[in-house]
Amino acid sequence: AAVAKALATLSTLPIAVETKSGQADHRVFLLPNKCSGKVRETTFGGSGLGYSVWEAGIALSIHLASNPSLVHNKVVMELGSGVGLVGVACGLLGAEEVVLTDFGAVDDGSNQAWFAEEVVGQEGFQKRGVEGANSVVEERWQPTALQSNLAYNIELNELGGTCARLRLDWHASLAPDFRAAREFPV
Repeated sequence: AAVAKALATLSTLPIAVETKSGQADHRVFLLPNKCSGKVRETTFGGSGLGYSVWEAGIALSIHLASNPSLVHNKVVMELGSGVGLVGVACGLLGAEEVVLTDFGAVDDGSNQAWFAEEVVGQEGFQKRGVEGANSVVEERWQPTALQSNLAYNIELNELGGTCARLRLDWHASLAPDFRAAREFPV
């Protein structure tokens, strides 16, 4: 009872409390306003720089959980999601839709580089893809676990109806044949 009371008090402060998970590669963050997000980390070899939670992601998650009106009932795009803690926090805080973006090969079983998008719509998720589009970096240089881990972390937090992942190759915008897959209001 004392621990529960202490955690309840901590959840009102602008801090994050990390609790232990039953799995070594999973992290659980108790954020302000009783927002609790879980993420699985991968390896640098599989996900590049997006393999783990960055301190800036924790800080932004704390800020958003302390000010939920910033994302509540809004469409949110997280750029460079990595493991997706910020996007997960937005989904848990009541965003209407959250698109978590990052680089990397999309694992659809074909072993090809795809620009794939999962879109939240009235009929639920739809997949759209354009083979080879919006990709200028050779597949061998694309992280192999980043996109699948984003999808995993969305499901880990039961946010499949709110959050989607979008492969975003920052290099592609420099290509002369670049085509935007989707536009977001700013």
